[in-house]
Amino acid sequence: MKLIIFSLLLVMAGMTAVAAGGGPEKPPGPDLTKGGAPGENHDINLGPTGARGWTWAWRGHTTDSRQILITEVATGSPASKVLKKGDVILGVYGKPFESDARIAFAKAIGEAESMKKGGTLRLIRWRDGKKQNIVLKLDVMGEYSKTAPYKCKKTERVLEKACRAIANNGFKDKNGNVRVSIENHLNALLLLASGDIAYRRKVTEYARAVSKHQPGGYLSWSYSYSTLFLAEYALATKDKYVMKGLERLAMDIAKGQSPVGTWGHGFVAANDRLGGYGCINQPGIVLTLAMVLAREAGVKSPELNEAIGKSGMFLQEFVEKGAVPYGDHGVWRWHDNNGACSSAAVLFDTLGDGNSSRYYSRMSMASYLERESGHTGNFFNMLWALPGVARCGANATSAYFKEQTWYYDLARKWDGTFSHQLIPGEKREVYEKWDCTGNYLLGYALSKKKLFITGKKKSSVSPLTKKEIAETIADGRDFNFWDIDHCYDGRKTKDLIKGISSWSPSVRIRSAQSLSRRDGDFVPMLVEMLDSSDRYARYGACETLGYFGSKADSAGEKVRTLLKDDDPWMRSLASITLARMGDEQRKSSIDEMLKAICRTDSKDPRQRVQAPLAQSLFSTAPGMREPRQI
Repeated sequence: MKLIIFSLLLVMAGMTAVAAGGGPEKPPGPDLTKGGAPGENHDINLGPTGARGWTWAWRGHTTDSRQILITEVATGSPASKVLKKGDVILGVYGKPFESDARIAFAKAIGEAESMKKGGTLRLIRWRDGKKQNIVLKLDVMGEYSKTAPYKCKKTERVLEKACRAIANNGFKDKNGNVRVSIENHLNALLLLASGDIAYRRKVTEYARAVSKHQPGGYLSWSYSYSTLFLAEYALATKDKYVMKGLERLAMDIAKGQSPVGTWGHGFVAANDRLGGYGCINQPGIVLTLAMVLAREAGVKSPELNEAIGKSGMFLQEFVEKGAVPYGDHGVWRWHDNNGACSSAAVLFDTLGDGNSSRYYSRMSMASYLERESGHTGNFFNMLWALPGVARCGANATSAYFKEQTWYYDLARKWDGTFSHQLIPGEKREVYEKWDCTGNYLLGYALSKKKLFITGKKKSSVSPLTKKEIAETIADGRDFNFWDIDHCYDGRKTKDLIKGISSWSPSVRIRSAQSLSRRDGDFVPMLVEMLDSSDRYARYGACETLGYFGSKADSAGEKVRTLLKDDDPWMRSLASITLARMGDEQRKSSIDEMLKAICRTDSKDPRQRVQAPLAQSLFSTAPGMREPRQI
């Protein structure tokens, strides 16, 4: 619980410090061949070698790592013949690491498993002061095809081996009792997603146990994945035995919803409030998806329909504004957040809302460099990544997967299961001992289309065009955790100007931040953009003026007119921008801001625009440093 609370404070406050370039400077990595000692951060799985290793990491990246210290070698594994604890890997295929050692090692695994290399992984090993070239033999899995994870022999082989491992391990504890858990829900879903009838009896036994199980603990987490699995199972098998349990779970979820369509760690209290720190969107999205699939499976109730409708309306509020936030907050400023955009893409596609699904799916696709992040770990960021991206079409999915294949190869263990890879630089996480096989490989089963979450239902989303795919991948470039607010500083000015009109709120913000540090008078151009017929250009121009601060005071009068705009999001952005300007413009905006607060608008049913207006006038949000209240 302490870790969860600390992580929330990090989200609310600490991440602001990182984004602002605060905190300690990047320390140098140790030279492990000259007596340097490894740090306290965790080690990682080293793919199907059977070894684990430590590599230098800082703030979510291993960018400057050039060595890998072997920390563990599994008995009987491929690595056991040539590696032992304390060895240091200095390079692959005869060349020392010249870039990120972790990623280079992962890509070398992919190369070694190809037909061409025949399973031969060549390493430069340092042991007891001596360097030596060694050979480690892996199974030949083949290469990822250009269309992977679709029409790909390697993904099929990886999936088949993983499913066999799940079936062999089973779903029971050491006492022979069925262990109901999120890990097992996802592993059972993977067996269903494979379409292999050989696993049906084992999955049925697990499903029937889940149907009689009463979730406990943090109810939203336990209910969400229990109900999601059971609904997918019922839809795939038509097993009437589980329907009573599915109805019970789905109706409990509906009754546990807050009046605005949300859930917290637990369900709503008798006073209609969520306990703890309130709304949490990752389980909330999955709870909603589970209700939708329960309805598809035959659970019928007006109360269920109402709960689905309220949650959908709540989650639509963030479309085209940013990523779904942690809770009932302002938008998250990255492309994804704990897999919330990715899972929202699946939810809205299942509901038939192609526009919302397309937006969230595209946000998911652009987040490939952001995946190693998340609240207490990136478990849910990885789980929903490929199913979410897939809503934009097979070509978009393949383009995204190409950016991430190294990560999947590194997480895959020698027995075919998958290990949770902790965020680089972290000392520990909630999920570090979890089996992530089902988590990672549901995306490998997309081509089977056996589950709703893996594309069984015809998509409501129009696939991205070739141009949109290229643009979305480009939109994900240059992100890093080290200095988020400056990550676009290396881009050309013309690209920053183009970026502030992007479909992506994240690109608009990052472009605005970097443009505000460039020499030149950009204010007249930005003022002109405020009258554009392109709403993205208007959003970007307004937000960019805010980053110029008092240098944009000449635009104050124009921005004040936006407080009367028909678009609630434009009014929200205008209030923040005015609060960032000089004192004269800030004071001149008070009357119009107060009038804007009093306005009611059917386009803003929860009057969300009041939040940025109130923060601009009276007090910043908890954990935030700005805007400085007028």
